[in-house]
Amino acid sequence: MKKIEAAKPIEKIDSSSTEAFIKSIADRVRILAGKNNLFASIILAQAILESGSGQSNMTQQYFNIFNITGAYLGKSISFETEEFSGNNPYYIEQSFRVYSNYDQALDDYINLMIKGTTWNSEIYAGAWKSHAKTYQEAAQALQGIFATDPEYAQKLIEIIEEYNLNFYDNVDSTTQVLDSNIPESPLVASKLDSSTYPDYNGVEYPGADSYAFGNCTQYVYNRIIQLGGQIGTHMGNGGEWGINAQAQGYFTTTVPTEGYAVSFPPGVAGSSPEYGHVAFVEKVYPDNSILVSEMNVKGNNIVSERHISAGVAALATYIQPK
Repeated sequence: MKKIEAAKPIEKIDSSSTEAFIKSIADRVRILAGKNNLFASIILAQAILESGSGQSNMTQQYFNIFNITGAYLGKSISFETEEFSGNNPYYIEQSFRVYSNYDQALDDYINLMIKGTTWNSEIYAGAWKSHAKTYQEAAQALQGIFATDPEYAQKLIEIIEEYNLNFYDNVDSTTQVLDSNIPESPLVASKLDSSTYPDYNGVEYPGADSYAFGNCTQYVYNRIIQLGGQIGTHMGNGGEWGINAQAQGYFTTTVPTEGYAVSFPPGVAGSSPEYGHVAFVEKVYPDNSILVSEMNVKGNNIVSERHISAGVAALATYIQPK
């Protein structure tokens, strides 16, 4: 058994009470907040407020804990929602993102907070720990931006104080040591030495034509086959590999692991906001940042390598080849 610095993904939530809801998501929230310059207390308060402590229809049917609008991997659902113009409420029909699980929703929220929108990459920067000295300042920074409710910031502050959520801001949020049996990748046997895999050979193996030529998905498929492993021919777009791998019986984890495929949700690590991205983990560093090899980042059919920070790496899903 080895010790891993990571946080378990949110597999289910307990909506029987607000306290139970907090307990079911706090650990993963605390770790991701610490790695990504955010207040865990704010994230927890928003989750409580937006989801009704996990009891809303949006949360229970569509896993959308934070009521984030738009589409995710092309999936959305329309609901009538209350908005405000000043202090005056009005109702409009809006599209909301549909997720496959709660952890996917949390990852997407974190990515939105740190990457912003297509029209303003720093729209939520006022809520970052590097900009806001306290959770109160962070809450005020979200007023009129994340939600139009004129009492939004005050509601967040009251929730934080009622449930003592600032506790999660004052503990070591950057790492957590978990006892976890993470199986080694079978591809490790193909390494040339203790730290290096053979260079990519450019061969298109049987089955590769099930993926688009020159794209990230075809590259990872070929890379895994080259190194002696097996991976499915119908894993979907890059951002779908984690979900589809689980459905097809592959072992998946949120712990960065060498020799695994890594699936980034849409928008994470600079990936397509519609399709996401998949890469191959060449190396994991002591701080849980990773070195990946990938295709179609610098151009179609071009292979490149990139260092991914621990904070971004924590938002991805890792898939063990067979």
